[in-house]
Formats: sequence, structure tokens, C-alpha cells
Amino acid sequence: MRRGKSAAPTLQGKTQTMSTESNKALVQRIYDALGEGDRRPFGEAMHPDFIWEMTGTNSWSGRFAGIEVIREHLLRPLFRQFEGIYRNRA
Repeated sequence: MRRGKSAAPTLQGKTQTMSTESNKALVQRIYDALGEGDRRPFGEAMHPDFIWEMTGTNSWSGRFAGIEVIREHLLRPLFRQFEGIYRNRA
């Protein structure tokens, strides 16, 4: 992970500078919420132009571009694989 500051998208489509500490706090809030079964902060943190690339040759491998494509073709099918509420702890 890069140290220092990175550009972070805002809801208005502009970028802002995000410190390492701010980025770490955001990721911690996302994992805390996932630990309780709340996926909303994870989804809210994704930029509309977000790209998710899964390497390999399995059914989840590929390039998913854009938040709607990621939600429809990656996250929804993935979360359907779990019984009950998905929880994740870092």
C-alpha cells in the first residue's frame, strides 16, 4: 500500500486528497461494519468508475468496471453464495 496522500473520489465526482490516516480510518470503519453484517459502508466507499480485477481462471475471474457492473455481476452473485448475513473481520 502506498504511503502518504492519495486522491479519493467524492460523491460530486471531484477528487480530494486523503491522508494515510484518513484512508486507514475509512477502511477500518468498512471492516467494522462488515463484521456486523452491514455492507453499506463498503458500497458507499466505491467510486462510480471503480474497477475490480480478479486474476485467475475461475468463475469469479475477470475485470468488472463501474459500480453497477460490480454490484450486479460480482457482489450480488458472490453474496448469494453465503447462508445468512455475510460478516467479515480484518
